[in-house]
Amino acid sequence: ATPAAPLGENQVSLVVDTSGSMSFQRGYGGPMRDDAVAALNSIVNEIKNRAKSTGIPTTIRLLKFNNNVTAGKFASADSFALPQIACAGGTALRDAISDGIGNYGVLKAADGGPVTRLVMVLTDGEE
Repeated sequence: ATPAAPLGENQVSLVVDTSGSMSFQRGYGGPMRDDAVAALNSIVNEIKNRAKSTGIPTTIRLLKFNNNVTAGKFASADSFALPQIACAGGTALRDAISDGIGNYGVLKAADGGPVTRLVMVLTDGEE
């Protein structure tokens, strides 16, 4: 029998703006933060569903940024939970994007397959 092709691994970095401007009243009538959390929960649920349906090992990490960037560790998609998000301070957008792209680590999955990386940035765009 032919051996199965390696599945590889998916690594997702969610780069989220937690600056003070995200607490302003915008979006659908509430603070922008509330809209961001709703969108993030939807995105995380979709990532979890896809990981489960494809069987591809998937990890997620959250990078929050305001004046500084706070990067969480990668967690398996099935155990990842979005923490509380509080907003204050400035916006280190460029630093956060750089950290989101640059701090991945392993280039090959444990099964020898490819590592697919996705960096999603959620911000109001005010630098």
